[in-house]
Amino acid sequence: MNISKKRRSAAFAVSMACAVVAVLSCRLEVPIQEMSQAKVSLSRAVEVKSEKYAPDELKKSRELLVASHKSVSDEEMGDAKKNADLSYQESQKAIAKALPLLAKDSLAESKKVYGEADNLYASMYASQSFGNAGKALQQAETLNTGKNYWESHLKSQEALRFSNEAKTASMARIPEVKAEIQRLNREADTLASKRGSEFAQADISTAKSRLSSADAKVGEKNLKSAHSLINEAKVALGGAATKTNRGMSLEKLNAAKKTLGDVEASPMKQYKENEIKQAASLIQGSTSLHNGGSYPQSIAKSEQAIAMLSGISVVLGQKETQIGEEAKNKLMLAENGLEKLNKSEMKDQYTNDIGKVQGLVGKSRNELERKSYRESIASSDEALTIINSVSVAMEKSSEAKKGEAEKGKDDSLQENVREVYIVKLNPRNRDCLWKIAWYTYRNASLWPLIYVANKDKIKDPDLIFPGQKLVIPVAPGKEGKSAEKAKKAEGGSTEANTLRQNQ
Repeated sequence: MNISKKRRSAAFAVSMACAVVAVLSCRLEVPIQEMSQAKVSLSRAVEVKSEKYAPDELKKSRELLVASHKSVSDEEMGDAKKNADLSYQESQKAIAKALPLLAKDSLAESKKVYGEADNLYASMYASQSFGNAGKALQQAETLNTGKNYWESHLKSQEALRFSNEAKTASMARIPEVKAEIQRLNREADTLASKRGSEFAQADISTAKSRLSSADAKVGEKNLKSAHSLINEAKVALGGAATKTNRGMSLEKLNAAKKTLGDVEASPMKQYKENEIKQAASLIQGSTSLHNGGSYPQSIAKSEQAIAMLSGISVVLGQKETQIGEEAKNKLMLAENGLEKLNKSEMKDQYTNDIGKVQGLVGKSRNELERKSYRESIASSDEALTIINSVSVAMEKSSEAKKGEAEKGKDDSLQENVREVYIVKLNPRNRDCLWKIAWYTYRNASLWPLIYVANKDKIKDPDLIFPGQKLVIPVAPGKEGKSAEKAKKAEGGSTEANTLRQNQ
């Protein structure tokens, strides 16, 4: 027979005995009080789980109670009272033995579930239930210490109920915690791809390691440890982001400073002086922001300065190319001028000036090689001024000599000059050589005489211009003399005739 059947048999026997007692109590002096007391005590023993903690005492109490009822049936009231008293004593022994153990086990179970709730971070996710569980558990421990075992058991059961509520609420947050771990892992990967691996690889590795451990803790239903590891990962990622931003900020700041240095080193910087000052001010602001830990703002200012300086650099480069070409052209003119002076037959008369020009040309060339374009241009201009001065002096000297040499020749030619004719401006009757020959010689066919005498002024016999002064030579032979006489007869001297024709 198994235990449950035994329990049912014992309970049936007790019930039957009670029925017998009820019947006989009307006729005999039945120990009803003792038997009732034994029955109540036995029920209490069952309530405190004596069947688990004091099975022998509980069994004996039941057997004695059944025996007491049997004695009543046998009308042996003395034995009935004795067995009832013994049953009560045994049930009390069972209660005394079971109750501390029940309180202890209840307290242990409550602590266990409370610990599980704590690991699930119920203090954060189910704070009210978890708080109530903690208070009840503390009271249960106090009652247990004071040997108030039943009250301790009841408080432990209360703590157990609250702990289970807290566990259930916390378990529902597991998907949320997993999602947070996944999000932080993506953040770590993104940071690493955006140069974080250059500036903060150790911190990113630490964060990834903590997140991996946190994921394992979630699998163990230890959300409290997982939360702590997640926070450590966040701190590591924050540090990695700061280091990355600081590194990139410093890199941008140094790039801006270098660009500024390159622009300030340009020989053309004076053309963009105000803009360069503005860029320098931006870099100063970026430096202050960097030193203050405002790295994204510092990066933005550095990039603004770099963009401005890059534009300035392009303009200065174009300006440098332009002035460089000007300097080269000026130097070439000066070199060509110097070469002409050196080839001149009169160079020995201007030795000092030519020496100065040579020195200035050499200086201009050196300055051009050093990209000191403005200085090179100034040296070339100074050389060209001297070259022009010397060239004019040489030309005047040459003309003076030529004039003296040709003076005699001009005097002899002057004897053959008949008059000077000034070409008229008359759109309706334009002057030409054959008309002039007719005016002067009364013979249009003599126009070649005028052309030959004025070949230094007339390049094409069909092209003469108003205001030109043409020499009219004396015509040879009879035509010339008859023409002269005719002109005198007409209107006096040749000079007067010329004036009249040009009116």
